[in-house]
Amino acid sequence: MVEREVEAFPKAKLLQKVLNKTVTIDDYHKALISIYHQSRTSPLTFALAATSCQAHHWEIQSYLLRHADEEKTHWQWCLTDLEKTGYRGPAAPETFPTAATSAYIAFNYFVSTYMPAARLGIAMMLESLGANYGRRIAETLMGCLKLKPDQVMFAFGHGDTDVGHAADILEVLDRAELTENEWTYLAYAASTAGILYRQIYEEIG
Repeated sequence: MVEREVEAFPKAKLLQKVLNKTVTIDDYHKALISIYHQSRTSPLTFALAATSCQAHHWEIQSYLLRHADEEKTHWQWCLTDLEKTGYRGPAAPETFPTAATSAYIAFNYFVSTYMPAARLGIAMMLESLGANYGRRIAETLMGCLKLKPDQVMFAFGHGDTDVGHAADILEVLDRAELTENEWTYLAYAASTAGILYRQIYEEIG
C-alpha cells in the first residue's frame, strides 16, 4: 500500500540535498517551518476522523483518538529545533504554510470527513517514511550542519517511534474487517498523501 511512496520519497529535491550532503541550514529551517504547520494540524485531523467514523469501526476510532493525543505536542519539537539552530526569521506560528504544505493539510481534512477510516492510510504512509528515513536524515543533518541530537529532535523523535506506530496501524487495520471499497479508499488516501507530502520537500528544495 505504501511501498511505492516510501521508495519515491528520496527523489524530492530537498531529500536529494540531504542524501548528497549539500543541504544548508536555510533548507533545514524551511523544512522545519513546513513540518511545524503539518504537525500542528495532524492531531486535529486524527480527532476529526475519529468523530466521523462509523460505530462499527470503533477500534479505528479508538486508535485515531489515541494517536491524536500522542502527537498533539510534536509541533513543539520543530520550534525547539528552530530555536536551537539559530533561526532568526519570522516565528513559525506567524507564517503561512507553503502551497504544497497547504495542499497536504487540506487533503487530510478531506479524508478525515469524507472517508475517515482512510485517515489511517495516510498515517501508515507517514509513519513508514519516518521509520525508513527519520534517523538517517537526522544523522546526515548532524554531520553536514554540525548539529547535536537536541537540534534535530523532530527527525530523531519520529525515526525512533514511527517503526512501532506503523506496526500498530497494521494490526488495527487487520482486525478492522474493512470492505473492499474501504480498502480502495485507504490505498487511494495513502498514495495521494504520499505524492502531496513529497511535493512539500520538492517545493522547499
